[in-house]
Amino acid sequence: MAEFDEPFYVNLDTQKVMVGGKSLEQKRSDLVAGVARIGGFWRHPNYFKAYLHSASLLIEQGKVTGTLDEIGLPGFYLQRHAMELLLKELLTWLVSISDLRNDLGRSKNKPSNGLRSALDSCHSLKKLHGHLLRFGTALDLPLPPAELGGLIKDMEKYEITETWSRYRSSSKKQENGDFKKIQHVPEEILIPIVEFQERLDAIASLVSSRKAFGDSYEDELHDIWSHLNAELDQ
Repeated sequence: MAEFDEPFYVNLDTQKVMVGGKSLEQKRSDLVAGVARIGGFWRHPNYFKAYLHSASLLIEQGKVTGTLDEIGLPGFYLQRHAMELLLKELLTWLVSISDLRNDLGRSKNKPSNGLRSALDSCHSLKKLHGHLLRFGTALDLPLPPAELGGLIKDMEKYEITETWSRYRSSSKKQENGDFKKIQHVPEEILIPIVEFQERLDAIASLVSSRKAFGDSYEDELHDIWSHLNAELDQ
């Protein structure tokens, strides 16, 4: 029987972001102390799921307390950041599959410098999604569900700049080299934040791996990567 350096606790009622839970005593003492305990072997957070879960809790609280207006901007930011993390996670799988194919001598197709740079510094959902579709097609891999692109397109209608939900204004470079000041919310707008969360939750179920031997899009990519990795180890 395998033994681990740290005990493994299962708390299925709250276990949405980390693999392992905490003992009942630890949960109580941390709550009294007002601390969040993350990291370590069993409790390394999944960043996408952390922001997805936080967005869900915040928006649900906004519905219950009638404060959707007040939490609208941070709620939208949590949603879009969760999307960014998901896209980068999927792109990382494509890069890993490409690297393994190259190591096995089965392909010379490599990610562009633009794609690698996007993984480090790009925050545009549209650009990241474009990299995902183009590189996935070049590798002849399954593409993500259309629902992912649909939500990105609808969110982009509001996110006129990449910092729209974080700051009241930003500067955008014009073709002549000058910078134009952009006010992010000059007039009243309606953000379908509850609908966005429902769609994001549905996309997470379709795209993000949540259980062993699942059938999500990420599970498909993992299976392809796993077979290639096993061959490389032989």
